[in-house]
Amino acid sequence: MIRLFIATLLLINGFGSLAYGDEKTPDDSFVIGTFSYPPLLHKGKDGAFSGTLGETVKLICEKAALNCRFKILPLKRVYQELRGGKVDALVTLDLGQFPKCCLISKWRSPWAAGLFSTLPANEIPKIEKEIYGKKLIVVNGMRSPYSFLPEMDKLAKEGKIKLYVSKHVSSSANMFAKGRAELLWGGEDFTWHLKKIAPHMAYNFRPLLKKNVVLWARKEHQGILDKFDEAVAQLRTEQTIGEDGKLHPDLMAQTYQEPAS
Repeated sequence: MIRLFIATLLLINGFGSLAYGDEKTPDDSFVIGTFSYPPLLHKGKDGAFSGTLGETVKLICEKAALNCRFKILPLKRVYQELRGGKVDALVTLDLGQFPKCCLISKWRSPWAAGLFSTLPANEIPKIEKEIYGKKLIVVNGMRSPYSFLPEMDKLAKEGKIKLYVSKHVSSSANMFAKGRAELLWGGEDFTWHLKKIAPHMAYNFRPLLKKNVVLWARKEHQGILDKFDEAVAQLRTEQTIGEDGKLHPDLMAQTYQEPAS
C-alpha cells in the first residue's frame, strides 16, 4: 500500500501547486494559505510547496480529490487574508484564534514550543517572573510567546525584559547563535535551523506550550472540509498518516524537498 501511494504521489501534477502573491487561481481551486516555516512548511528547491506538514496536506488534498493551491505569505498577512476571505483555509496552530470565520479540521499534528537557552537547564524560566531582567528573542507575528507571557509587550516597554523581535525564524536563530540574548522563544523545530547555523552550539530547551497544527477552513467551505476530514480518516486507517499527523516516513523520504536557498 505504501509503495502504491509513493508512485501516486510522484505522478501528482495538478494537486498541491503553489500560488504566488496576488496571482489569480482557478475557480475550482481550494486556496490554502501558509507561511514559510521550514522544515514544516516551505517552498522546495524546485519551487513546489513542501515541508513535512506541507507534503502531508498535499496528500490529503489528493486523496480527497481537491484542487488545492498553496499561497505562501508573511505570517501577519496570511492571517489577515484568511479573516478577509482572500484564502479559503490556513495551516497554522490551533490557538482558538478564528472562531468567527472558520472551522477546524479533524487533522492535527502535535507541536511544542518553549524557550531555547544558553543557560543551564535548571535556570531556564518556567514562570513569568523568572524571565525578568533577561534578554529574549521572538519572531515577529508569532502568537505562541503570548501564551507564556500574555503581557510581553508591556513587560518590554516597562524595561522588565529586553525584547528582540526578528523578521524570520532563521534570523531569530542567527541572533541567538551570535549571543544577542540568552533566551529564544520558538518551536521544537527551531533545532533544524540551529543545526544549520551553529552545528556545535550548546543550548537547552524547555517546552512550555503544547498545541496542535491544524487546518482552519472558512465556514462557507464546510463541504470541502468534510471531504478533507474524510480523506484524513482513510489515510489513518491505511496507516499512511501516523499518530504525529505526518506522512509515513517512507512516503516522506520520497516526496519531501529541502527549502529553496
